Amino acid sequence: MGAYPRHVDRLDAIRLPITEEYALLAGKLEWAHRDPFDRMLAAQAMVESLTLVTDDLAFPGLPGLATTW
Repeated sequence: MGAYPRHVDRLDAIRLPITEEYALLAGKLEWAHRDPFDRMLAAQAMVESLTLVTDDLAFPGLPGLATTW
């Protein structure tokens, strides 16, 4: 087993696959931020009702997204 799977297991984290629902929401977000990876992270958090842990100032203020750092 590689390092990444061990770290995920140690954190008791859940791996979220990229789904069609996330991708469609990411493309529809009314958000000036155009980075596709950031849009996908935001969409995943929104669909799953999760808090996104980030210090990136692009995320706070996006309606429907909870963030913390």
